[in-house]
Amino acid sequence: MKKLSILLFTIPGFYFAQLAAPQGQIQTSTNPETGNIGIGTPNPQSKLEIYGGGDLTLKGATEDAGDLIFQQNTGKQNARIWSYEQGGLFFSGSDNNPKVTLIDNGNVGIGTTNPSTNLEIASPNGATLSLTTDKISAKQDNPLYPKIDFLGYANWPKARITAAEQTYNTHGSKLSFLVNDGTGATSLKEMMTINQDNKVGIGITNPTSKLEVYNEASKSHLTLSANDNSANDLSRIDLDYKIQNKDHIVGRISSFYSDSGNGGTGGLRFFTREAGQLTEKMMIAPNGNISVSNKLEAREIKVTTTPTADFVFEDSYQLPNLESVEKHIKEKKHLPEIASAAEMQKDGVNIGNFQIKLLQKIEELTLYSIEQNKLIKEQQERLKKLEEKQNIKP
Repeated sequence: MKKLSILLFTIPGFYFAQLAAPQGQIQTSTNPETGNIGIGTPNPQSKLEIYGGGDLTLKGATEDAGDLIFQQNTGKQNARIWSYEQGGLFFSGSDNNPKVTLIDNGNVGIGTTNPSTNLEIASPNGATLSLTTDKISAKQDNPLYPKIDFLGYANWPKARITAAEQTYNTHGSKLSFLVNDGTGATSLKEMMTINQDNKVGIGITNPTSKLEVYNEASKSHLTLSANDNSANDLSRIDLDYKIQNKDHIVGRISSFYSDSGNGGTGGLRFFTREAGQLTEKMMIAPNGNISVSNKLEAREIKVTTTPTADFVFEDSYQLPNLESVEKHIKEKKHLPEIASAAEMQKDGVNIGNFQIKLLQKIEELTLYSIEQNKLIKEQQERLKKLEEKQNIKP
């Protein structure tokens, strides 16, 4: 028969006990000053300290496999950890209702005692968030694909975030976002994708650009792509509009950046498709200038610039006489200080300066009219006096 002997001895400040068994001796100690208990250590630093490894077994007398209860000094329970015959662990607060459950297959439940996925979080109103790792046997390496499900009434899926393998040989993957499209209680449709090439698709599962948005109703695509040519110090980002089943772009907004060594310059280009070709119709240059290749229509255009043409009304202004103006028109076929038609066609027209020049000519014309009005009045006065002198009745 095996024997278990207990040897008790003391030293100042400590009580020691030796548990002797056929496998060897286990030393236990109690510090009367702190109340700490040590197993395998003579100097326990906590209420219970076990040193040397091994198992700690808590065994119940019934199907309840034992409890670990946390109480206040008043005896009030704060928390409890326990297990039943079917296995697993249950974690509760003071009310003994399980808040967290770890069942035998490894599933964890929060707010539920019967989690059906790796992690299941349930709320009192019936909404559930679940995390699942699915094993897909069709793949050569039998990968594990985790997914997060957002469940509603009767655990019907409302949305899902899932990872999937994109290319086996390079271990590439993609992240997909699915929502219930309203066609059925369990119908999930992939709405957004992030693939291994750092491309994002919205409404499309295989994006070909950095960002591709697909409208199924109009069969149209909006794409955002980047073109970085470091050799030429030129970077470009394009926003393109495409039509389904058409191998061309119908519109583009393109930003460009260059000359990074001098701080960089950048601008915007606007393209439309005409006669089968994508052509630039407008550009905003780095200096802020805007060029338009065709007509520009607007309800209102406001041009602000200085100075104006009010200098014409200054006393020091030398108003050209009409004889010199007439001579210039006969020789040049245009007004003085106004560009000719040929110059305008060749170099274009500065709208601000042109408006000021036109205003200058209008103000000069006003001064001519004022002078002519004075002469007409003087002539009328002379004619009136002459008629009175000759007694001529009007």
